[in-house]
Amino acid sequence: MKSIIKKIIAKILEIECRIILKKYRPFIITVTGSVGKTSTKDAIFTVLSSVKSVAGGASVSGKTSIRRSDKSFNSELGVPLTILGCDNPWGNFIGWLGVMSHGIELIVFKSDFPSTLVLEIGADHPGDIHRLARWMRPDISVVTKIGKVPVHIEFFPSREALVAEKLSIARKVKSTGTLILPSDDPEILAIRKDNPIKALSYGINAPADVSANFIETTYDTATGMPSGIAFKLNYLGNSIPVRIPGVLGIQHVYPLVAATAVGLSRGMTITAIIDSFGEHIPPRGRMNILNGLSGSAIIDDTYNASPDAVAEALGVLRSLKITPGSRKIAVLGDMMELGKFSQDEHKKVGVLVADILKDPQDVLVTVGQRAKSIRESAVAAGMPESAVLSFDTSREAGPVIAAMVKKGEIILVKGSQSPRLERISEALLQDPSQAGSLLVRQDAEWKNR
Repeated sequence: MKSIIKKIIAKILEIECRIILKKYRPFIITVTGSVGKTSTKDAIFTVLSSVKSVAGGASVSGKTSIRRSDKSFNSELGVPLTILGCDNPWGNFIGWLGVMSHGIELIVFKSDFPSTLVLEIGADHPGDIHRLARWMRPDISVVTKIGKVPVHIEFFPSREALVAEKLSIARKVKSTGTLILPSDDPEILAIRKDNPIKALSYGINAPADVSANFIETTYDTATGMPSGIAFKLNYLGNSIPVRIPGVLGIQHVYPLVAATAVGLSRGMTITAIIDSFGEHIPPRGRMNILNGLSGSAIIDDTYNASPDAVAEALGVLRSLKITPGSRKIAVLGDMMELGKFSQDEHKKVGVLVADILKDPQDVLVTVGQRAKSIRESAVAAGMPESAVLSFDTSREAGPVIAAMVKKGEIILVKGSQSPRLERISEALLQDPSQAGSLLVRQDAEWKNR
């Protein structure tokens, strides 16, 4: 019954949104892919919110003239909620009636509707994006990396089917629009062959219209702990230094490079785009550096996990400098929705961990049933059993890890949504009262799950 009601609500909202988009004609930017969608969407919002006008005179400043998907509102319900500018009522039917009533108001009356929409588009099952693509025609479509074994592949017959689903919205870009594509993915770039519209490429350490290189970690001179990232942004022969505090990894560089391409396509100067980065607040749960107990540092990467993202996070952990006598701790949870690839991909992570955590002091902590395969393969690859701890839930793991951390240690916390590893990050925070502003999934609905 709930499924039927959901489908009815989704259809009503779709009809309302079709009419609303036709009435107000906002400039639409979509972001799809498997890695970094939310970070890219937020970076685009930062860039476009920084100026009063762009090419053609359309205002993009102020909270009322540009709207982005809230958090990760990227589903058949999340996208309409963003268009309507409504919060998620979750299971409150009266709340959904209020959402639909607001849609009717936007249709019947003249309202202050955003001139620009930045919409994150996701796919959990076949047809999710295709259904949106039937009625949405973006002006700009950004595609992020998809990866060899992307998240959500569990419900698709093949990777090719998932890629086709992801690209279905990009194929609907207006003839006057622009595609923003990753330069290091030939499969995605191939969309240009049968879609002869303007395209800009972006990438890291690779030829592209907009690129980044010389990426490095910055450190706090007083504590010696990691403090952020620095890199060079390249465009038309210019190489401009950029510094982003509070986060680590190329996971935060890709979104800014993609957002730069969007800003350029909207007529912004490269100088204005770089200046806007100073206002950028990276999304929570994505390689954020947080102050931990006893003078430790938490790398909070608890929003979600895929094999590629876990490998990138572990690569960052490998590269980090630590004070003598300190250790690195990797807390890894289940990677969900991998289907038949699940066990093999968890085992590959274990082998990688054993290669990275080579110091006898280092520790691996796994959380969840699937993550036990990480433990098994790490031990088989040579990691001492005494250096590995396993827990079924994050609630069990949090207090144990909190009791063992010491000054100068770095703790990577990484997992998919289901194991809820943000609970571990909360247990490790120097000031747990800041959890609401520092961590993901801190609203009442999530906290009660």
